[in-house]
Amino acid sequence: MENLELYNKDFWENAPLFQVGDRNLDWDEVPELRDYFNSFQKQVPAELQSRLEAEYFGLGPLVELVDDEAINEIVINGPKDIFYEKNMSWHQHQEYFLTNLTYYQFIQRLCHESGSNLSKKHPFLCTKWRDFRVHISEASISGQHSMSLRRHPKEHWSFRKLLDLDWCGDYDLELLQDAIEQKQNILVIGATGSGKTSLMNALLDYISFEDRCVILEDTDELFCPNPLSIKLLTRQEEQENKLDPVNLEELVKQSLRMRPDRLVLGEVRGSEAKDLLMALATGHKGSIASLHADSAQEALLRLEMLIQLGAPNWSIEAIRRLIYLSIDKIVVVKKKKGIRKLDSLWKIHSLEKFGLTLHQEN
Repeated sequence: MENLELYNKDFWENAPLFQVGDRNLDWDEVPELRDYFNSFQKQVPAELQSRLEAEYFGLGPLVELVDDEAINEIVINGPKDIFYEKNMSWHQHQEYFLTNLTYYQFIQRLCHESGSNLSKKHPFLCTKWRDFRVHISEASISGQHSMSLRRHPKEHWSFRKLLDLDWCGDYDLELLQDAIEQKQNILVIGATGSGKTSLMNALLDYISFEDRCVILEDTDELFCPNPLSIKLLTRQEEQENKLDPVNLEELVKQSLRMRPDRLVLGEVRGSEAKDLLMALATGHKGSIASLHADSAQEALLRLEMLIQLGAPNWSIEAIRRLIYLSIDKIVVVKKKKGIRKLDSLWKIHSLEKFGLTLHQEN
């Protein structure tokens, strides 16, 4: 890296910076900079030329991380702080972005490729880029532009794959298959990185070809199980194009007019919980949703709180009644010592005066 930094310093000492005064400019569209690099690289050793080109016009130090499919997560806390998860362990990358400016330009290229926008007015970005789900925090919020990239597997998960990885036992698998076949409403819960999305894709893989699923997400992570199904994504407000925001609550309402056999909600996190559970309680059987929680008991408490956001005047008794009528099975997934596993399967057993009771099935 020392030699690389010396050549990088030499490059910028004579680079036509006046041509790239706009930090949002796509450098690949600046012929002066590209021509200068083509002449400059003649003095650079052959083994460093591709790395420098990647720094100015490509993925910079991330090339080998993006290409390595064994790496499932990349975290960048700043231009010199790059970490990745491989073989269930975190490692610090030995390479880094050579300047703050080239790091910023990489983020701009990523936004351009994904059709997204990051600014002080919209300081958070969650989008799909290549094989990754990307979340970026703007520098005004986090001190440095920080980002996390989670790789989507090229082949979606299936029950067979989960069984082969010893994710669950045969009996657990039968319970999950029965839940899909009997059109039970399933709530998948777990912490960040516990495998909720992987399980939801496996559940979708088992759904009949004749079932129309309407899938609702913030970011594109779940797959459509058949050509009859469709996916709707939320949208942030875009002042430049005068586009209004579209949130999950609106998507749930619109999806009910689209003839769904099953509703699939990527993650319940707000007032859309009320509309979703009302739909499940009135006939949309076989639906699937995920929720961030560590236990089935915590999931019920979070659901109560989220429903209250959409129905602040409802009594707690009415909210619990709605949950009782709409949720059939709660699947708890966890990550233990770097390994994702099925933790437990629950059903809501009864509705009592003091609240909902649960029964563990496995």
